[in-house]
Amino acid sequence: MTKDKPNPPDYSELRRQAEERFAAKQRESGQPPGYVEKLLHELQVHQIELELQNEELRGSQVQLQESLVQYSDRYDFAPVGYFTLNEEGLILEANLAGAALLGVERSNLINKPLRALIANESRAVLDDFRKALFKTLTKQLCEVKLLRKGNLFAHALIEGVVLEDAQESEKQCRIAVIDITDRKLAEVALRQAHDELEERVRERTAELVAANKELQAEITERKRAQEILSKSEERFRSLVTATSQIVWTTDPMGEVVDDLPTWRVFTGQSEEELKGSGWSQALHPEDRRPTAEIWKQAVKSRTIYETEYRLRRYDGEYRHVAARGVPVLDQDGSIREWVGTCTDITERKRAEQTLRRYTLLSKHAREIILFISQDGRILEANEAACEAYGYGLETILALTINDLRAPETRHQIPNQMEKAFHEANLFETKQVRKGGSVFPVEVSSRGVELGEERILLSIIRDITERKQAEEKISSAKAMLQTVFDGISDPLLMVEKDLTVRMLNKAASRYFRIADSEETVGKFCYDLASGKHEPCNDCVVCSAILEGKSIRCERKGVFDSGRTEEVVVYPAEKTDDGFSGAIIRISDITESRNMEKHLMRADRLSSLGVLSGGIAHEIRNPLAGISLFIDVLRDEEKFSRTSQEQTIFEEIKLNIKKIDGIIKRVLSYAKQSETATLSTLDVSPLVEESLKFWHSRMVRDGIQLRLSLEEDLPEVLGDPTEIHQILTNLIQNALEAMDNDGTLSISVEQGTLSFDKKRPAVIVKVQDSGPGIPLDQQKNIFNPFFTTKHTGTGLGLAITHRIVSRHGGLISFESIPEVGTTFTVELPVAPGN
Repeated sequence: MTKDKPNPPDYSELRRQAEERFAAKQRESGQPPGYVEKLLHELQVHQIELELQNEELRGSQVQLQESLVQYSDRYDFAPVGYFTLNEEGLILEANLAGAALLGVERSNLINKPLRALIANESRAVLDDFRKALFKTLTKQLCEVKLLRKGNLFAHALIEGVVLEDAQESEKQCRIAVIDITDRKLAEVALRQAHDELEERVRERTAELVAANKELQAEITERKRAQEILSKSEERFRSLVTATSQIVWTTDPMGEVVDDLPTWRVFTGQSEEELKGSGWSQALHPEDRRPTAEIWKQAVKSRTIYETEYRLRRYDGEYRHVAARGVPVLDQDGSIREWVGTCTDITERKRAEQTLRRYTLLSKHAREIILFISQDGRILEANEAACEAYGYGLETILALTINDLRAPETRHQIPNQMEKAFHEANLFETKQVRKGGSVFPVEVSSRGVELGEERILLSIIRDITERKQAEEKISSAKAMLQTVFDGISDPLLMVEKDLTVRMLNKAASRYFRIADSEETVGKFCYDLASGKHEPCNDCVVCSAILEGKSIRCERKGVFDSGRTEEVVVYPAEKTDDGFSGAIIRISDITESRNMEKHLMRADRLSSLGVLSGGIAHEIRNPLAGISLFIDVLRDEEKFSRTSQEQTIFEEIKLNIKKIDGIIKRVLSYAKQSETATLSTLDVSPLVEESLKFWHSRMVRDGIQLRLSLEEDLPEVLGDPTEIHQILTNLIQNALEAMDNDGTLSISVEQGTLSFDKKRPAVIVKVQDSGPGIPLDQQKNIFNPFFTTKHTGTGLGLAITHRIVSRHGGLISFESIPEVGTTFTVELPVAPGN
């Protein structure tokens, strides 16, 4: 370190001042000028010059003394060890931190060779360092082991420079000694953890997916820590100097007065930003208050200030730093200033955390970990192994792999070990616990190099629960298939990607599949349509995505005349949604037809009640109108013209027509009170009804096709109402056809369309007329709806009501230009 020298005095200025002072004295003495006076003048001027020089020297000595005191304080109390050596390596000066680092009193270090305080293996390094330093006169670095009191060692980094103001014959150097023992210990621990974990991680296989992910994450973290540590070490070696750490000084209250270059380089703050308390803005917001509290305590007690906090680097990243400050005290004991350093300890903290994680991973791993020699001896085992086998660690290390294997599997050991030493080997086997109980395991084994010896690393997992779960799943799957097959509706279970996992026998029949096993794994949309992509607006995909059941109706896949209901139930829920769905397909054609029939019956019943009420209200005033007309027509009381009589006759005729309509409406609206139900054969009633229309069919050239099935069962009904049904249907068929038409009537045994288990007699009446227009078909059974000019529109409505009262069903099918077919289904009487 170069000491500051006082500036040399300005002699011309001193002479000028001396002459001025002498002239003043001469004027005071009043002597005349002369030779003696001149000589005396010169002597007096010279004397005054000497006095002024003495005053200047005394000021310089005071300034120099103050600089030496300040330098001595900073030198002695610096947190880094500083030493001054001569060319032979003798210690000429040492500060307090250096004496504390070596564990020797500072007075005992003076004129003592530094080499004597260095470990034997590091002395050659120190000699080379010293020779190179004085030879090249450039900065040098080296790492050595220091001897401490009690035969202890400390790792230190030494950096030295040759003092520029030393005389040529007395070359001296200044060195900084930094304790790097903690870093060295962290490097050794990290290297040991790296070596141990590398052996374990290497043995993970593809089957140990869950454990492999955890270890892979730890490996990535370890490599990252190594890279960061390597970069940090390179940066440290290239930048370290006597002030390689962040060095700072503050006033007694902790405010920055002077510029802090190392702080600015690290934080990126400007000189103006860090002045005063601005430096604290670089601290993490959460650390500012705790740091301030620790600082206040240090100021109050005038003791060393030590803490850790996060400091924002110039790139915005917060780094962990260890801050240490020493108070510099005045003679009165008050704090004059603070001198301190900040050391970046981020990498050390990361290394400590990594080492701690790796230790916990080995200790708390659930899998059994064994190191096995080539002859089968157990070399090492973890805690999970002791717990699984029921032995203590010492007992396990005295066993061989044969002792831990079930007897029936020991013959497999040689081949399994041979394969594992050459390549990774994954297999299942059985092992035995203390006491003789056997349990199934999955073994991942592989040969690894450990020093000069090749050993086997085995990671063993107890798969007892998995085996039990597999058996339960197999049993549950068989039971589920039995339940599936017992359901009459087609059922399919599909995966999330719409591949078929399971289907029941009804589904096999529905999709016309001979072998259901071949269907598993195919897409559900391939079974019916042969498509290669899901249907548009697929309800299965929606149910799986939304996680709720969806119900829809569609035309039959294999019979478009049928109506099917498809219900999709989402299967069990997983982390990323539902894993699949169950699809149920039901044929609801009959139930939908029955619903339509019941809705139509209810509607017609309501219309009948309404129509009856209206007809009843009209009939009473209509009777009064008819009576008044009879009074007005009485020629004995009134004299009427022939035209008036004609009008009255026309009114009377229309009243009769209205009364006829009202009677039919009331007949439709009123339930039959005289109907007598009995068992009867429908065929004779059909033949009797045809006799009534025989003459008309002959007249109009209508051909009859009659088909009556023999041995028909009897139905329970009223013969008069059944005859009315047949008459209405035959009349409508005849009126719908032109001459030369064909009337087809058939009577056969069948089942009710809305109840396939209940037998019925089916009557069909078909004409060859033009058919019913599509826009009129939905109103065909409504009261008062007719396409005839003279009809009332009550015939089919009355027919529908009679059929419904008999527990049957009437329906029709009409094809334009082909004809219309009405079908009546009457249930068979009980016991037939």
